[in-house]
Amino acid sequence: MKKIVLILTCFFIFSIIPAFSQENIQDILSKSNFIETEKSEITSFFASIEKDGIPSRFLLPRLEEGMAKKMPFQKIMTVLENEATALKRAQVVLLEAVPSFSFMQEEAVWMHTALLFNKKVPESGIRMVVGASATRWKDFRLATELYFSLVQWG
Repeated sequence: MKKIVLILTCFFIFSIIPAFSQENIQDILSKSNFIETEKSEITSFFASIEKDGIPSRFLLPRLEEGMAKKMPFQKIMTVLENEATALKRAQVVLLEAVPSFSFMQEEAVWMHTALLFNKKVPESGIRMVVGASATRWKDFRLATELYFSLVQWG
């Protein structure tokens, strides 16, 4: 009986999470000046990243920022796609270094790694620092800053 309740609870929780994200997206888009095809493309984009394991909440602020700045639709999409690509690349590097990496427990590490990709930091350097920090994630941010400062200064 307990197993059935647990299974049903998990099913209920996991079925609500994507709907909640889609509601947030719809709320944000309802305040926009986008035409319906653009709204549809944004909604599809967020559904796609969720399937790839990237939480919508990582990119929703970027959507809102672009809308607040009245950026053109295509510019917003380019920024969102670049951010998603960096998050996917970070996923790959982190999982290769630490196959048991917990993205939900170490969101800051994931996002910081993606930021490094966005800043055009060489992947070899990112991989080296990720590998060295694999057992000490609390030191990861400082390690990246020190490493890249050393590289910059020679």
